[in-house]
Amino acid sequence: MDILMSILHEQQKKSEAAADQCDTGLKDVACDLCTRRKRKASKSCTQCLVSYCEDHLQPHHDVPAMKKHKLIEPVENLEDNICFQHKQVKTRFCLNCKECICDLCQTDKHTDHRIEPVELAQEQLQAAQLSVQHRVQVLESDISLLQQELPAINESADKVVSEIENKLQAFLIQKIKQQQQTEITRVQNLLKQLQQMLAEEKKQDTELEQIAQIKSYTDFFKQWSSVSAKEDNTSITSAIPEHPSPLKYFEQAFMAVSEFVKGFENLTQTVIEENVSLTQNSEFLQYSTEITLNRNTASNTLALSEYSTKVAYSIEKQSRSPHPDRFIDKPQVLSIKALPPRCYWEVEWTGISVLVGVAYKAIMREGPESEFGNNNKSWMLECQKKRGYSFKHNSKKEDLRVPCQSHRIRVFLDYKAGILSFYEVSETNKFTNSSTNHLQSYDYIYKEALRWTWTLFEKCNCKDVCQRRQIEAKTPNLPEY
Repeated sequence: MDILMSILHEQQKKSEAAADQCDTGLKDVACDLCTRRKRKASKSCTQCLVSYCEDHLQPHHDVPAMKKHKLIEPVENLEDNICFQHKQVKTRFCLNCKECICDLCQTDKHTDHRIEPVELAQEQLQAAQLSVQHRVQVLESDISLLQQELPAINESADKVVSEIENKLQAFLIQKIKQQQQTEITRVQNLLKQLQQMLAEEKKQDTELEQIAQIKSYTDFFKQWSSVSAKEDNTSITSAIPEHPSPLKYFEQAFMAVSEFVKGFENLTQTVIEENVSLTQNSEFLQYSTEITLNRNTASNTLALSEYSTKVAYSIEKQSRSPHPDRFIDKPQVLSIKALPPRCYWEVEWTGISVLVGVAYKAIMREGPESEFGNNNKSWMLECQKKRGYSFKHNSKKEDLRVPCQSHRIRVFLDYKAGILSFYEVSETNKFTNSSTNHLQSYDYIYKEALRWTWTLFEKCNCKDVCQRRQIEAKTPNLPEY
């Protein structure tokens, strides 16, 4: 060993002069033997636990004893990334034990554990970066379009007001001005939402880029495992809802006034943005959607019926195999399929309190942020027998100040328009002749497909009653599970 160290020492002296002209890059692993300016390492030795540049690596090619050493691609913090038991690089991560392991460790002590290779994690990181960057581009494009729309709205409104001010009474001009302010407020609200989403995506892109720079497998896995659980790689499309151009609202108003001066009360209907108002059951029926619940997401405190259309809270925990999609802490469940762009469904519930609504598939499965309504990935209507209705989203709760008079809820979703509406359906009539009470509607920009959600508490059960075939009669209790 003394001979080997003397050879390395001599080799180091010969190369120090050249070292002044060679620097490592930001992403390079530095040579451990360079004393002045660190040069880029070309190999790391698993036996010496040292990374070498080309000059300092030469003894490993020349000295017989050192030729037997195992050389690998350069690794930063080599001692932290070598398995001392098997003398191999830790290229895998055990999700159960939360630690890096080598190939032999996997077959030795981690045979039944969930193992993820570093290559897969790096590929997931790259996919996450591409997804975030794409969303940033879409959001920046939408913001640019909305910013261009603001002056166009003002210009169009001012032009129409100038042309009709001598033909209409003061109150009609006021109507148009009010619509002008409505349109400006709509665009400003959209801008605010998009800019907030853009800031979040850019922040996430920066975090992912920082993780991508980490050379230590141990540090990389620790950072990536904490981020990947929250990361969703879904693509994003333009978030601007489809509706008639606001530039046409005012021209249409002018034409309507010219032809129907006496019917000015109908004018406001031509300038108000189209919204879906489905008050008759026949109108709802064309968008009806059957809901099938996903057993792999159901908490073990929930019992599902044979066809997964009914669910009840179970005091005795259900015996189910572990699944990464299953909710751990909360009595919650998601639907199997994503909801169509425009749809409605109805549910009947019994008990004291339930939550119904929609959520992204990428919602967390455990911890405080996994609770429906306690994050920015879910929108929930809370139905309480004694306290009435409230709406929950992103940890904020809005009391609707409406008493709970029925146990049937109707939900309407228009994904592209960003509309989510809740109705209470009268229990005294059959489906073909039932009455509805509009509880509340909400406007949001949805980034990805939504799924139907339920949260049930003790002594509660729910069932889907919106089916294209004959609607099943209401029953007071669920069948046995």
